[in-house]
Amino acid sequence: MAYCPECKGEMSATEIVCPHCGYDFPASGYNRNTRGGFASSAIAQGQFMNGLLVYPIACLLQLGMLVVFIRVQQ
Repeated sequence: MAYCPECKGEMSATEIVCPHCGYDFPASGYNRNTRGGFASSAIAQGQFMNGLLVYPIACLLQLGMLVVFIRVQQ
């Protein structure tokens, strides 16, 4: 036996709607907090500018370190 989280009435474990109050259980594996599409993409969350600024700077720093190591070895 299972119990409804809304009315605490007994119900079958295989029912997806409570027969007492009509509470509709979400499908298994469904997460209401999960968002998809453009609104939740990295561009919309401001990470696009992070990629445009941070990654080139990191690349330039690595290139500079490579030049220093090559000159030290000579």
